[in-house]
Amino acid sequence: MKEKRKCWIDICKIIAMFLVIILHTVCNGIKENQKDFSLLIYYFGTFAIPLFFMVNGYLQLNKVKDYKYALKKILNIFMVCIIWNIPIVIFKLVIEGESSNIISNVFLNYIQKGFFWQFWFLGALILIYIFLPLIQKLFNKTDKYKFITILLIIVSSLVDLFNIINNNFLGNDIIKNSIPQVFRIWTWLTYFFIGGLVRKNDPLKKVNNKKLIVITFVSLFVSVLYAYNFSDILYSNLYAENLYDSFIVIVTTFLIFNCFSRIQTSNKLITDIGKLNMGVYIIHPTIIKIFKYFNLLYNNYLNIIFSAIIFIICIIITKVISKIPYLNKIIKIF
Repeated sequence: MKEKRKCWIDICKIIAMFLVIILHTVCNGIKENQKDFSLLIYYFGTFAIPLFFMVNGYLQLNKVKDYKYALKKILNIFMVCIIWNIPIVIFKLVIEGESSNIISNVFLNYIQKGFFWQFWFLGALILIYIFLPLIQKLFNKTDKYKFITILLIIVSSLVDLFNIINNNFLGNDIIKNSIPQVFRIWTWLTYFFIGGLVRKNDPLKKVNNKKLIVITFVSLFVSVLYAYNFSDILYSNLYAENLYDSFIVIVTTFLIFNCFSRIQTSNKLITDIGKLNMGVYIIHPTIIKIFKYFNLLYNNYLNIIFSAIIFIICIIITKVISKIPYLNKIIKIF
Protein backbone atom coordinates (compact mmCIF):
# COMPACT_ATOMS: atom_id res chain seq x y z
CA MET A 1 0.00 0.00 0.00
CA LYS A 2 1.36 3.39 -1.04
CA GLU A 3 2.14 5.69 1.87
CA LYS A 4 0.05 8.85 2.18
CA ARG A 5 2.00 11.94 1.11
CA LYS A 6 3.18 14.02 4.07
CA CYS A 7 2.74 17.78 3.65
CA TRP A 8 5.62 18.56 6.02
CA ILE A 9 7.99 16.68 3.72
CA ASP A 10 6.90 18.91 0.84
CA ILE A 11 7.38 22.03 2.99
CA CYS A 12 10.88 20.83 3.87
CA LYS A 13 11.71 20.12 0.21
CA ILE A 14 10.35 23.47 -1.00
CA ILE A 15 12.34 25.47 1.56
CA ALA A 16 15.47 23.38 0.90
CA MET A 17 15.08 23.98 -2.84
CA PHE A 18 14.77 27.73 -2.34
CA LEU A 19 17.91 27.63 -0.19
CA VAL A 20 19.75 25.77 -2.98
CA ILE A 21 18.83 28.56 -5.39
CA ILE A 22 20.07 31.12 -2.84
CA LEU A 23 23.36 29.20 -2.64
CA HIS A 24 23.83 29.17 -6.40
CA THR A 25 22.61 32.73 -6.97
CA VAL A 26 24.17 34.68 -4.11
CA CYS A 27 27.52 32.91 -4.57
CA ASN A 28 27.92 34.75 -7.89
CA GLY A 29 28.59 37.93 -5.95
CA ILE A 30 30.76 36.46 -3.20
CA LYS A 31 34.34 37.69 -3.09
CA GLU A 32 37.12 36.48 -0.85
CA ASN A 33 37.38 38.42 2.42
CA GLN A 34 34.19 40.35 1.65
CA LYS A 35 31.66 39.86 4.42
CA ASP A 36 28.24 41.47 4.30
CA PHE A 37 24.58 40.71 4.94
CA SER A 38 24.23 38.70 1.73
CA LEU A 39 26.93 36.30 2.94
CA LEU A 40 24.87 35.68 6.08
CA ILE A 41 21.87 34.84 3.89
CA TYR A 42 24.10 32.61 1.76
CA TYR A 43 25.06 30.52 4.79
CA PHE A 44 21.42 29.79 5.56
CA GLY A 45 21.61 27.78 2.34
CA THR A 46 24.20 25.47 3.93
CA PHE A 47 21.41 23.23 5.22
CA ALA A 48 19.69 22.71 1.85
CA ILE A 49 21.59 19.70 0.47
CA PRO A 50 21.82 17.96 3.89
CA LEU A 51 18.03 18.35 4.23
CA PHE A 52 17.51 16.70 0.83
CA PHE A 53 19.54 13.67 1.91
CA MET A 54 17.63 13.50 5.20
CA VAL A 55 14.32 13.59 3.30
CA ASN A 56 15.58 10.72 1.13
CA GLY A 57 16.57 8.67 4.16
CA TYR A 58 13.20 9.29 5.77
CA LEU A 59 11.26 8.32 2.64
CA GLN A 60 13.33 5.35 1.49
CA LEU A 61 13.75 3.56 4.80
CA ASN A 62 10.07 2.90 5.39
CA LYS A 63 9.42 -0.53 3.90
CA VAL A 64 11.25 -3.58 2.62
CA LYS A 65 13.69 -2.67 -0.16
CA ASP A 66 15.40 -5.33 -2.29
CA TYR A 67 18.00 -5.06 -5.03
CA LYS A 68 15.28 -5.09 -7.70
CA TYR A 69 13.81 -1.90 -6.19
CA ALA A 70 17.26 -0.30 -5.84
CA LEU A 71 18.18 -1.15 -9.45
CA LYS A 72 14.90 0.34 -10.69
CA LYS A 73 15.60 3.61 -8.83
CA ILE A 74 19.19 3.73 -10.13
CA LEU A 75 18.12 3.13 -13.75
CA ASN A 76 15.37 5.74 -13.39
CA ILE A 77 17.87 8.37 -12.24
CA PHE A 78 20.39 7.41 -14.92
CA MET A 79 17.80 7.57 -17.72
CA VAL A 80 16.63 11.03 -16.61
CA CYS A 81 20.26 12.22 -16.72
CA ILE A 82 20.73 10.74 -20.21
CA ILE A 83 17.54 12.35 -21.57
CA TRP A 84 18.53 15.81 -20.29
CA ASN A 85 21.95 15.43 -21.95
CA ILE A 86 20.54 14.57 -25.41
CA PRO A 87 19.91 18.24 -26.40
CA ILE A 88 23.44 19.16 -25.24
CA VAL A 89 25.02 16.43 -27.39
CA ILE A 90 22.92 17.51 -30.40
CA PHE A 91 23.79 21.20 -29.84
CA LYS A 92 27.51 20.44 -29.67
CA LEU A 93 27.32 18.36 -32.85
CA VAL A 94 25.19 20.76 -34.93
CA ILE A 95 26.41 24.16 -33.70
CA GLU A 96 29.97 23.47 -32.60
CA GLY A 97 30.76 20.47 -34.80
CA GLU A 98 31.91 18.53 -31.75
CA SER A 99 30.86 14.93 -31.22
CA SER A 100 30.54 13.69 -27.65
CA ASN A 101 29.51 10.50 -25.93
CA ILE A 102 26.27 10.93 -24.02
CA ILE A 103 27.25 8.39 -21.34
CA SER A 104 30.54 10.21 -20.81
CA ASN A 105 28.59 13.46 -20.48
CA VAL A 106 26.45 11.98 -17.71
CA PHE A 107 29.46 10.74 -15.75
CA LEU A 108 31.11 14.15 -16.15
CA ASN A 109 27.93 15.68 -14.72
CA TYR A 110 28.27 13.42 -11.69
CA ILE A 111 31.66 14.95 -10.92
CA GLN A 112 30.28 18.48 -11.43
CA LYS A 113 31.53 19.01 -14.96
CA GLY A 114 29.59 19.79 -18.10
CA PHE A 115 26.28 21.61 -18.53
CA PHE A 116 24.30 19.70 -15.91
CA TRP A 117 26.86 19.86 -13.09
CA GLN A 118 24.01 19.81 -10.55
CA PHE A 119 23.51 16.11 -11.35
CA TRP A 120 26.29 15.33 -8.85
CA PHE A 121 23.46 15.08 -6.29
CA LEU A 122 21.78 12.38 -8.37
CA GLY A 123 25.10 10.57 -8.69
CA ALA A 124 25.43 10.57 -4.90
CA LEU A 125 21.91 9.12 -4.61
CA ILE A 126 22.89 6.33 -7.02
CA LEU A 127 25.83 5.43 -4.78
CA ILE A 128 23.53 5.34 -1.75
CA TYR A 129 20.90 3.28 -3.57
CA ILE A 130 23.52 0.67 -4.45
CA PHE A 131 23.70 -0.06 -0.72
CA LEU A 132 19.99 0.55 -0.01
CA PRO A 133 19.00 -3.11 0.63
CA LEU A 134 21.92 -3.45 3.08
CA ILE A 135 20.98 -0.16 4.79
CA GLN A 136 17.40 -1.40 5.03
CA LYS A 137 18.57 -4.53 6.86
CA LEU A 138 20.47 -2.33 9.32
CA PHE A 139 17.39 -0.12 9.65
CA ASN A 140 15.38 -3.12 10.83
CA LYS A 141 17.91 -3.68 13.63
CA THR A 142 17.43 -0.62 15.82
CA ASP A 143 20.56 -0.84 17.98
CA LYS A 144 22.91 -1.51 15.05
CA TYR A 145 21.28 1.27 13.03
CA LYS A 146 21.75 3.78 15.87
CA PHE A 147 25.37 2.67 16.29
CA ILE A 148 26.14 3.13 12.56
CA THR A 149 24.41 6.53 12.58
CA ILE A 150 26.52 7.73 15.53
CA LEU A 151 29.64 6.27 13.88
CA LEU A 152 28.91 8.17 10.65
CA ILE A 153 28.46 11.43 12.59
CA ILE A 154 31.82 10.84 14.30
CA VAL A 155 33.52 10.04 10.97
CA SER A 156 32.11 13.18 9.32
CA SER A 157 33.17 15.32 12.28
CA LEU A 158 36.68 13.85 12.19
CA VAL A 159 36.90 14.52 8.44
CA ASP A 160 35.92 18.13 9.15
CA LEU A 161 38.57 18.37 11.86
CA PHE A 162 41.17 16.85 9.52
CA ASN A 163 40.19 19.36 6.85
CA ILE A 164 40.58 22.29 9.26
CA ILE A 165 43.99 21.09 10.51
CA ASN A 166 45.16 20.37 6.99
CA ASN A 167 44.10 23.81 5.75
CA ASN A 168 45.70 25.71 8.57
CA PHE A 169 48.95 23.79 8.96
CA LEU A 170 49.64 22.29 5.55
CA GLY A 171 47.79 24.82 3.42
CA ASN A 172 46.10 22.21 1.27
CA ASP A 173 42.38 21.40 1.06
CA ILE A 174 42.73 17.68 0.25
CA ILE A 175 39.02 16.89 0.55
CA LYS A 176 37.79 19.66 -1.75
CA ASN A 177 40.67 19.40 -4.23
CA SER A 178 40.87 15.62 -4.46
CA ILE A 179 37.37 14.24 -3.77
CA PRO A 180 34.39 15.43 -5.87
CA GLN A 181 31.21 15.99 -3.86
CA VAL A 182 29.54 12.93 -5.37
CA PHE A 183 32.14 10.65 -3.76
CA ARG A 184 31.98 12.18 -0.27
CA ILE A 185 29.72 9.29 0.58
CA TRP A 186 30.39 9.40 4.33
CA THR A 187 28.77 12.86 4.42
CA TRP A 188 25.65 11.94 2.47
CA LEU A 189 25.19 8.65 4.32
CA THR A 190 25.34 10.58 7.61
CA TYR A 191 22.36 12.71 6.66
CA PHE A 192 20.57 9.79 4.97
CA PHE A 193 20.88 7.68 8.13
CA ILE A 194 19.74 10.55 10.38
CA GLY A 195 16.64 10.96 8.20
CA GLY A 196 15.88 7.29 8.69
CA LEU A 197 16.49 7.60 12.43
CA VAL A 198 13.90 10.38 12.75
CA ARG A 199 11.39 8.05 11.12
CA LYS A 200 12.28 4.96 13.13
CA ASN A 201 12.99 6.21 16.62
CA ASP A 202 13.15 9.99 16.92
CA PRO A 203 15.63 10.81 19.73
CA LEU A 204 13.80 14.10 20.37
CA LYS A 205 10.25 12.74 20.55
CA LYS A 206 9.99 13.66 24.25
CA VAL A 207 11.03 17.28 23.61
CA ASN A 208 7.96 19.52 23.33
CA ASN A 209 7.46 21.65 20.22
CA LYS A 210 8.12 25.06 21.79
CA LYS A 211 11.38 23.94 23.36
CA LEU A 212 12.48 22.28 20.11
CA ILE A 213 11.77 25.43 18.07
CA VAL A 214 13.79 27.59 20.48
CA ILE A 215 16.73 25.14 20.48
CA THR A 216 16.60 24.92 16.68
CA PHE A 217 16.63 28.68 16.12
CA VAL A 218 19.50 29.15 18.56
CA SER A 219 21.46 26.36 16.86
CA LEU A 220 20.64 27.75 13.41
CA PHE A 221 21.89 31.24 14.16
CA VAL A 222 24.98 29.96 15.97
CA SER A 223 25.77 27.79 12.92
CA VAL A 224 25.31 30.67 10.48
CA LEU A 225 27.41 33.03 12.61
CA TYR A 226 30.07 30.32 12.95
CA ALA A 227 30.19 29.94 9.16
CA TYR A 228 30.17 33.71 8.60
CA ASN A 229 32.98 34.45 11.05
CA PHE A 230 35.25 31.43 10.67
CA SER A 231 34.86 29.82 7.22
CA ASP A 232 37.62 31.85 5.60
CA ILE A 233 39.90 31.17 8.58
CA LEU A 234 39.21 27.45 8.99
CA TYR A 235 38.71 26.45 5.35
CA SER A 236 40.59 29.17 3.44
CA ASN A 237 37.47 30.12 1.45
CA LEU A 238 33.84 31.09 2.02
CA TYR A 239 31.98 28.27 0.26
CA ALA A 240 29.22 26.46 2.15
CA GLU A 241 30.18 22.99 0.92
CA ASN A 242 33.11 23.04 3.38
CA LEU A 243 30.64 22.95 6.26
CA TYR A 244 28.66 19.80 5.44
CA ASP A 245 30.85 17.64 7.69
CA SER A 246 30.82 20.14 10.55
CA PHE A 247 29.28 18.72 13.73
CA ILE A 248 27.32 21.91 14.38
CA VAL A 249 25.82 21.80 10.87
CA ILE A 250 24.90 18.11 11.24
CA VAL A 251 23.17 18.80 14.58
CA THR A 252 21.40 21.91 13.29
CA THR A 253 20.15 20.13 10.16
CA PHE A 254 18.82 17.32 12.37
CA LEU A 255 16.99 19.88 14.54
CA ILE A 256 15.53 21.69 11.51
CA PHE A 257 14.34 18.41 10.00
CA ASN A 258 12.84 17.41 13.33
CA CYS A 259 10.94 20.71 13.50
CA PHE A 260 9.50 20.09 10.04
CA SER A 261 8.39 16.59 11.10
CA ARG A 262 6.20 18.14 13.84
CA ILE A 263 4.12 20.11 11.32
CA GLN A 264 0.58 18.79 11.17
CA THR A 265 -1.13 20.31 8.15
CA SER A 266 -2.43 19.56 4.69
CA ASN A 267 -2.31 21.99 1.80
CA LYS A 268 -2.91 21.19 -1.87
CA LEU A 269 -0.78 24.09 -3.16
CA ILE A 270 2.20 22.99 -1.04
CA THR A 271 1.75 19.40 -2.22
CA ASP A 272 1.57 20.48 -5.87
CA ILE A 273 4.73 22.59 -5.58
CA GLY A 274 6.47 19.78 -3.67
CA LYS A 275 5.85 17.43 -6.60
CA LEU A 276 7.72 19.86 -8.88
CA ASN A 277 10.81 19.96 -6.70
CA MET A 278 13.08 17.72 -8.78
CA GLY A 279 12.22 19.60 -11.95
CA VAL A 280 13.06 22.90 -10.25
CA TYR A 281 16.37 21.44 -9.09
CA ILE A 282 17.26 20.28 -12.61
CA ILE A 283 16.44 23.52 -14.46
CA HIS A 284 17.40 26.20 -11.92
CA PRO A 285 21.09 26.45 -13.00
CA THR A 286 19.95 27.10 -16.59
CA ILE A 287 17.73 29.97 -15.46
CA ILE A 288 20.61 31.32 -13.36
CA LYS A 289 22.86 31.19 -16.45
CA ILE A 290 20.29 33.24 -18.39
CA PHE A 291 20.23 35.84 -15.61
CA LYS A 292 24.05 35.90 -15.65
CA TYR A 293 24.07 36.26 -19.44
CA PHE A 294 22.05 39.47 -19.10
CA ASN A 295 24.39 40.61 -16.32
CA LEU A 296 21.66 40.65 -13.68
CA LEU A 297 23.53 38.83 -10.91
CA TYR A 298 26.13 41.48 -10.14
CA ASN A 299 24.83 42.75 -6.79
CA ASN A 300 24.79 40.57 -3.67
CA TYR A 301 21.66 42.18 -2.26
CA LEU A 302 19.75 42.07 -5.54
CA ASN A 303 20.79 38.44 -5.94
CA ILE A 304 18.71 37.58 -2.86
CA ILE A 305 15.63 39.06 -4.57
CA PHE A 306 16.53 37.38 -7.86
CA SER A 307 16.70 34.04 -6.03
CA ALA A 308 12.97 34.31 -5.32
CA ILE A 309 12.24 35.34 -8.92
CA ILE A 310 14.30 32.43 -10.29
CA PHE A 311 12.50 30.04 -7.94
CA ILE A 312 9.08 31.20 -9.18
CA ILE A 313 10.17 30.99 -12.85
CA CYS A 314 11.45 27.43 -12.30
CA ILE A 315 8.17 26.40 -10.65
CA ILE A 316 6.15 27.78 -13.59
CA ILE A 317 8.36 26.08 -16.22
CA THR A 318 8.33 22.77 -14.33
CA LYS A 319 4.55 22.95 -13.93
CA VAL A 320 4.17 23.41 -17.70
CA ILE A 321 6.48 20.44 -18.37
CA SER A 322 4.52 18.32 -15.86
CA LYS A 323 1.36 18.81 -17.94
CA ILE A 324 2.96 17.47 -21.14
CA PRO A 325 2.54 13.68 -21.62
CA TYR A 326 5.82 11.70 -21.79
CA LEU A 327 7.89 14.87 -21.37
CA ASN A 328 6.77 15.02 -17.74
CA LYS A 329 8.85 11.91 -17.06
CA ILE A 330 12.07 13.92 -17.25
CA ILE A 331 11.24 15.84 -14.06
CA LYS A 332 10.21 12.83 -11.99
CA ILE A 333 12.65 10.62 -10.16
CA PHE A 334 11.09 9.90 -6.76
